Amino acid sequence: MDLAVLSELTGFDTESFLPELSGPIPETLTTTVGRGEFAVVDLSAPRFCEELADVGPDFGLVGRALLGENFDQAELRASFATTHQRAVIVANMEIGHKWRGAAYGLLATELVLGELGRCADVAALFPMKPGLEDLAARDASARALADYWGRIGFAEFNGIMAMQLPVPAG
Repeated sequence: MDLAVLSELTGFDTESFLPELSGPIPETLTTTVGRGEFAVVDLSAPRFCEELADVGPDFGLVGRALLGENFDQAELRASFATTHQRAVIVANMEIGHKWRGAAYGLLATELVLGELGRCADVAALFPMKPGLEDLAARDASARALADYWGRIGFAEFNGIMAMQLPVPAG
């Protein structure tokens, strides 16, 4: 495979992002690019928020934001059509260090939302890089991640980010 041609066609340095392609390619190539955690939530379930918190703190935080200030989903219904009463929560999307910079996290998330979001109304996430203790670093990271997730349609909503589903084809 000519990596220089592939780099020109794709618009990014394939030698850096696809090192496995620099030698002979086996019939099956398997590599771990990253890891993501998603959940489909029934917003009409009376205890959906508690159940999400039991799964993990990231899920619980997003669930509380969807539930809203008065615990009645008023903000959610005012901002999004909620016909199916389902939400897809992106609790974690982390791309391995050597694969970063080519928007694989956005691509993977968009593909998952395209599938899981067919019968859901909204996708939601909390944009934060795990492990940051310094408040200034957390704020800077949150702003950068808000811009990042905004590239596929997420917008600020009630302290988190959300977008209407299903994802439009195209």
